[in-house]
Amino acid sequence: YSGQTGVFEILLNSPGLRDVILARRSAAEIQERAIQEGMLDFRRAALIKIAQAVTSTEEVLRAVPVEFGRSES
Repeated sequence: YSGQTGVFEILLNSPGLRDVILARRSAAEIQERAIQEGMLDFRRAALIKIAQAVTSTEEVLRAVPVEFGRSES
């Protein structure tokens, strides 16, 4: 995969996030808490790659599905 770069969304567990998960909150609430604690969501990670000139806006729009970056209620 020469010339390609990865875009990742990594969820690191923390005591606060664990509490939200154990309380059986919605996926949107879990994502919101994770972002509050510093997680970069998939779309923001891709936007950083654009800002760093690692990839182009066109490539992100082509490769990153629209549903990433949108929270479901």
